[in-house]
Amino acid sequence: MIHNRRVYQVSTCVSIEAIVEEMTRASTWTLCSAFDAEGLTLFNDAFSEDGAQEYAVFRGEEQIESLTVSWMTKERLLELLRGLAGGGGVSYGTGRPSTDHGREPCRFCR
Repeated sequence: MIHNRRVYQVSTCVSIEAIVEEMTRASTWTLCSAFDAEGLTLFNDAFSEDGAQEYAVFRGEEQIESLTVSWMTKERLLELLRGLAGGGGVSYGTGRPSTDHGREPCRFCR
């Protein structure tokens, strides 16, 4: 994860399919966006809102993947996330970023 000092606001989704729908309904998300479902949390790791959508994928405290969502079809993203939720992935290390976003907009979502 490149941006491990960002503070994120996590949207809890009911399923992996719901994450895919959320992530693909908009072309970009604010830099403090994260999505959580089925034991996975995807943190926006992009450099800017108008760049490629990059997400660091965590299972608990461990980063298991990094995905460039902008380059994937919905079907491919769904396939990868289902595999990761089923136990796949490689450890990139521990150190989950903060999810203590608070109620006030941060500098990423103003």
